[in-house]
Amino acid sequence: MTSISGDLDGLSALANCESSSRICDVIFVHGLGGGSHSTWAGTDAAHGFWPSWIGEDFGNVGVWTLGYRADVSAWTSESMPLADRGTAILETLANEGIGERSVIFITHSMGGILAKQILRHATSFGVKRWESIADRTRGIAFIATPHAGADLAGFAELARLVLRTNEQVAELRAHHPRLRELHAWFLKFQSDQQIVCRTFCETRELRPGMLGLSLPKGILVVDQTSAEPHVPGEVAIPLDEDHVSICKPRDRNAPLYKSLKRFVADVLAARASDALPAQTVDLTGEWIAEVARKGLKPYQITLDLEMMGARLLGTVHYPSGDAGIHDGTIAGDRVSFRTVHTPQFADRAAEIRFEGTIAGDSLDLILQDDEGHGRLSARRRT
Repeated sequence: MTSISGDLDGLSALANCESSSRICDVIFVHGLGGGSHSTWAGTDAAHGFWPSWIGEDFGNVGVWTLGYRADVSAWTSESMPLADRGTAILETLANEGIGERSVIFITHSMGGILAKQILRHATSFGVKRWESIADRTRGIAFIATPHAGADLAGFAELARLVLRTNEQVAELRAHHPRLRELHAWFLKFQSDQQIVCRTFCETRELRPGMLGLSLPKGILVVDQTSAEPHVPGEVAIPLDEDHVSICKPRDRNAPLYKSLKRFVADVLAARASDALPAQTVDLTGEWIAEVARKGLKPYQITLDLEMMGARLLGTVHYPSGDAGIHDGTIAGDRVSFRTVHTPQFADRAAEIRFEGTIAGDSLDLILQDDEGHGRLSARRRT
C-alpha cells in the first residue's frame, strides 16, 4: 500500500499496482478544483484515504489516482474541456500498463467528462496501445458528473469561479452542445462494450466558503437532471451530500462506498467473459504445404479445409491420393485431425495424424504415421 498525502499530477500508484497477478486497474479521476488526493480525502484522517479501501477489499485489483491541472483548463466553443490534455493522459496511462487488463474509472464531477473524452480519443486516433485502454474498460462510476442535462447553471457557476472565465462557461448554462455530442457518443460506446455504470448525484447545495471560493449563496452544482446518464438499466442515485462531500464517504458503511464496492464486484463478475476462449479461427480455404520427413525427399500436399463451428472438415490431397479429414477439432490455437486412405499401389490403408498450432496465417503441424513423423508449415493460398 502506497501512502499519498498530497495532490500529484499524473498517475500515482496507490494499492496492489505492482502485482503482476492483478486482474483489473481502478483509476480515480477528480474534477474541477480538485486533486488526486484532496478530492477523495475525508475530513476525518482517522478513517484513512478511502480509495485505498478498494485496494484492501479487492486484493486482486490495482488502485491508482489521476491528477491533472483542472484549475487552468478552459472551455471554448471549439473543443471539449481538457481535450488536448486527454491525449496526454492516454499516453500516461499506457506508460503504466493500463489497458493490459480490465479497467474501471471512478470519477467526480468534470472527471467523468474527462474519462469519456479519454475513451473517445482512445478509439479515434488509431494508436494500438491507446485502443486497448478503451477495449478493456469494463466499468465507469460517475459521481456528480454533468452529462448533458437541460440546466447546467450550477456547474457553469462553479466552472466560472474555479477557472476564472466568463464567456466560455456561459455556454454551459443551457445544454452545452459539446457535452450533448460527447455523451451521445458515450452511450453508443457503452452499449457496444457493455460497460457497467453507476451514477450518483448530490441533493444539497454547496455552501459559501467551500473550495476557498466566494460563493454569493449556496448552489446545487449538478442536479439530478444534469447527472442523469440515461444508461439503460441505471438511474442517478441521489445522496444527501453536496458537490464536495459526495465523494468523501466517512466510513465503509457510507452509502457511496457500499455502492461502489458492489459496483467493483459487479464489474469483476462481468469481466468473467474476458476469460472465455477466443473465437474459433476460420480455417476455411485451400492451404499449401511442403512436408519434410527424415530420409525422404520433401513433397507437397494441399489441404482443402472447411469449418463447422469448432469442427474441422475437408480433404487432404497427397501425391498418393486424396483423403477425407476425420476428428478435426480446433481448441484455441491448437488444431488436430487425421486422414485415412489407401495410397496408390498400396495394399492397405494408411492413417496419418496431424497436430499443431495456428500461427497467424500459417498452420505449423506435425504428422505421424506408421513410418514415423514429419513436419509441415501450411499457408493459405491467396
